[in-house]
Amino acid sequence: MFLFKKNQNIGNYQVVFPHKESSYAQTYRVKDSEGKVKFMKLIFMEDLEIFQYDKDGQVIEAELSSILNHENLCKYVQCGKIEKNDHQLLYIVTEYVAGENLDIRLSRNAKLSLFEIKQIMRALLSALQYIHSLERPIIHNEVTVENVLLNLVGDFNNLKLIDFGAARFSDLKPDVESWKNQDLFYVASERFIGEGSSKSDLFSAGVILYKLIFGIMPWEVNIAGMTLQEQVEAILNQRKSPLTIPNIQVLEIDTNLLKVMAKALSPDPNQRFQTAKDFLDALDNKIEIEFAPTSMTKMNDSENDSKITPISGNGFKDVAGMEDIKSILTKKIINVLKDPERAEKFKIQIPNGMLLYGPPGCGKSFIAEKFAEEAGYNYVFVKSSDLASVYVHGSQEKIGKLFDEARKSAPTIINFDEFEALVPNRSKINNASESGEVNEFLSQMNNCGKDRIFIIASSNRPDLIDPAVRRKGRLDHIVYISVPDKEARLGIFKMHMNDRPADDNIDFEKLAEQTVNYVASDIAYIVNDAATRAFEDNINISQELLENVIKENVPSVTEKDISFYNSMKKEMESIKDNDVRRPVGFR
Repeated sequence: MFLFKKNQNIGNYQVVFPHKESSYAQTYRVKDSEGKVKFMKLIFMEDLEIFQYDKDGQVIEAELSSILNHENLCKYVQCGKIEKNDHQLLYIVTEYVAGENLDIRLSRNAKLSLFEIKQIMRALLSALQYIHSLERPIIHNEVTVENVLLNLVGDFNNLKLIDFGAARFSDLKPDVESWKNQDLFYVASERFIGEGSSKSDLFSAGVILYKLIFGIMPWEVNIAGMTLQEQVEAILNQRKSPLTIPNIQVLEIDTNLLKVMAKALSPDPNQRFQTAKDFLDALDNKIEIEFAPTSMTKMNDSENDSKITPISGNGFKDVAGMEDIKSILTKKIINVLKDPERAEKFKIQIPNGMLLYGPPGCGKSFIAEKFAEEAGYNYVFVKSSDLASVYVHGSQEKIGKLFDEARKSAPTIINFDEFEALVPNRSKINNASESGEVNEFLSQMNNCGKDRIFIIASSNRPDLIDPAVRRKGRLDHIVYISVPDKEARLGIFKMHMNDRPADDNIDFEKLAEQTVNYVASDIAYIVNDAATRAFEDNINISQELLENVIKENVPSVTEKDISFYNSMKKEMESIKDNDVRRPVGFR
């Protein structure tokens, strides 16, 4: 039962309404003397555990709240003590954030884009990096979806990491009891034996990443009806098994992200990321994960297989810029796919597929989807988790099944993400099983156009793809998708600014000039950030505001990346092997 009711005073604050009760605290929405809304946590001192006190007898949560200052943590306002009904009470007041926790967001609508997932993880890891790097580092100890608060105003990067009730300073000895009232699936294995460090928080962040991608918990096991000790033993035993990868469609998930997730979830803290910055850099592809310390396997769930479905939309009308590419794709491929009978009369070979390659974030998967809309084919997206498990760890029969289903649903476009993982160069494969699977896939690709199957393969590293894939009868066209040029950037700005409250004098030409090497997701972020600031200030989006946001954000693709891909493009266009169809090399 709440100690205070609406309109009652707690110190100098008036209760707007009671919010939530826990084992040792109550939370309230309150108003200060100026009528500004704040958030208050009211702590029952007698219900606190030993590990919630510092070595000098101070309540850790209150002590550290006063020193935290980060955009992804709630701003501290005040602490105080009161007495009520023989209770010694400590209150902590912070800013009030209008929003919902990540758990509620996922239960309401579990589908998040990869861009949104990375926004959430960047903000969360930024907060963890901050608290782990303080002069006296802090370990949160309860990083869960319930403790990630999403701001209803703004993007996901405006989130707050909340509830430091189980937190401790790193120089304090971990308490073996601190996890007992927590969600055990987020608790790092070492904490069950009274150990723990900042790397324990990173494990919990890995759990969140897995849940964001797949909508379920890693190593989930039914612990209902078990004692606490039995629950721990069941969870630890489950973690000895390979990390299962559900066959759930996730747009543009890549092999590196799976490796990042697996590394974060290693039961051994020494095999995890050692800092939140390392985790963050790996997430942004600044660090390449050579191997995943946690083995992964495909979840055997036939109900979750990717489904071939009809697709409809605006087609290339939604693709800003890239006029040359769209024109060539339409004339050389789409027109033939849409009228195969007429093409046959002219003795034009029905194309089998194309390879889209270029830097990450340039919209390869988006273009593939819009291509399918333009062609009017049924469509299936085969994500990297499928490729890494269904193919690399799967069987030839599963590959054959995918193509059989495509034939039954023809005309069908199969969009393969991270294609180099699916058909790696056999000369560099030591595993006979994997080589056999490459052969099976190549066999299925032979003249699949006659069966009304068109393959779109996307890759950031086409140089790692088996050369035989480029032979006639397999992939007929190779298309380089570069970072957006000025025309494309201008179009992307206009697309994202459409129907937003903005000044009449927005100079899109100038914005495009200021965003050289920015990819589509970068521009989307710039517009959304400017819109958030304009909303908060109750003004229109202005030219000045957009330019300020641009200055604050560097492009996600570096000059080094662009140089690498330019060299790769020259290499791809110089292929003269007689057994290989010369690539088109669209610019």
